Amino acid sequence: MADPLQNPFLYQPLQAPGSIRLLKLNPSRGPGTIEVRGELKTFCLSEPDFPPFTTVSYTWGELNTYSDETIRLGSHQTRVLQSVLPLLRMICSNESGDFDLENDWFWIDSICINQSDSVERASQVKLMGQIYSQSKATIVWLAEGTEDTDQAIEFLSELAERRHDLRHGVRRNGKRLPPDLVDHPGWRFLERLLSLPWWRRVWTLQEFILARDLKFYCGTKSLSCSSFRKGMHSVELCRPFETYIEFRVWHTAWNRRRLIQWYEQDQRRDKMSLVSLLEFCGDYQATDPRDRVWAVYGLVCDQDRQMIGHPTYGYDIGTLYTNLVKSFIENYKSLDIIGYAQLFRNHDPTWPSWVPDWRAESQPLVVPLMVSQSAKETLANFRPDHSSHRHEGRVVREKLLFKAAGEQPPVLQFQDTTGRLTCRGVLMDYIDGLGDKQDGDAARGVESTSPINTMAASPQGRTSLRDSVARTLTLNRQDQFLESSAPVRRYSRELQQLLIGECYLDEFMDGEALKLGKPTYDFKIQ
Repeated sequence: MADPLQNPFLYQPLQAPGSIRLLKLNPSRGPGTIEVRGELKTFCLSEPDFPPFTTVSYTWGELNTYSDETIRLGSHQTRVLQSVLPLLRMICSNESGDFDLENDWFWIDSICINQSDSVERASQVKLMGQIYSQSKATIVWLAEGTEDTDQAIEFLSELAERRHDLRHGVRRNGKRLPPDLVDHPGWRFLERLLSLPWWRRVWTLQEFILARDLKFYCGTKSLSCSSFRKGMHSVELCRPFETYIEFRVWHTAWNRRRLIQWYEQDQRRDKMSLVSLLEFCGDYQATDPRDRVWAVYGLVCDQDRQMIGHPTYGYDIGTLYTNLVKSFIENYKSLDIIGYAQLFRNHDPTWPSWVPDWRAESQPLVVPLMVSQSAKETLANFRPDHSSHRHEGRVVREKLLFKAAGEQPPVLQFQDTTGRLTCRGVLMDYIDGLGDKQDGDAARGVESTSPINTMAASPQGRTSLRDSVARTLTLNRQDQFLESSAPVRRYSRELQQLLIGECYLDEFMDGEALKLGKPTYDFKIQ
């Protein structure tokens, strides 16, 4: 959102494709004061003489409030966001010694983009992935420095340094939380740090992932990205850390660590799914709901970019989301995307029920839906890939994929006037009967007429049936990420134990020995 009082003569139109403005700061220093001054200059990202520059990741603030104080850019006085002014002062003071103001250029979106020009904004959104990945470094501005933030950064740095010992302790004797960390005051400060708005702003995700060299700042106090990642891993090793840090707060920061770990796997770098990212950001905030799509544009795979087209703010939110679902179905010949409508339920009667409303808050899960399979790149989850083996000296990733329809494309029809989506399905079976309700409701179940429930089966048939039920209940997978086949025999035994009781395994029932070597017709799936 542009400042209505911003100097209208500050910006000249960006002519060449791939052009951006960079900011050079040359502050004026007085006794005990620093006046923020600088200049804007246009460069083309593809030009060989493009200067090294630093990008800045920050939050605009809840109301995008502009400061009353102005800064000088060239010959013009202009206002900047309240959240940006202390950042500029920190850079200009250079107390940390991290900056070379004579040579450094900076890219700060609220300053370097003409926010009053919607066409320019959309064109710059398209370039943001390239801007952050091409910059030499990225500053993450979390907040102005306070005693609390200083303590939090020191504590997280300490945890990062202790990661090796914490891991060794867990493997050696199972200890999770060392005595000196029990009730440590640093937990309270760390929770406040991880509760800052930056962690939940959707725009900051691609800025975090794409940065080459990233450093977090609270005032002049800083923390490297490496220390953040090590520190967060140490927190995970210090269970039950939930005693000190609200799980939701930790989980958001931990998910960033998870995603960058996933992204750094070379075979995944260019395969980020847009729809998966929308779910991953389900608890993130965006002032403009359309930015839930455009804010991750720089991360998604080329096929998804082509699917949604260039960033534009010419559509209302309902049209944008509906077009996204239609484009996904048409491009990937798959209806999987409509499964997300149950996670992101829309309450607008004018919207089709099959369109997810990504404005709705949803707690991100590693595997949110059955369709979120590691091997399905169109909707892949962001769990780091551990299922691999070596073949002829190469690491081969397993491709375990559930795909009931095979390669058969869906048969469907969109009715634009009514918003109706008509699909052709396959009748698999009928529900033959219902059991009684567990809560003791007076309504009785519907008696089954299936031969399998009314006729005695052979022992061989019963074993096969029990194995089939075990596979069905576990989706024939051993792990929650659907990557390993189920150990059917063990699961089948455990199912029998669960349904019949431990007494069978102890070979006693009501005090009488049970001969398990013979067919046991008492076991019957009702």
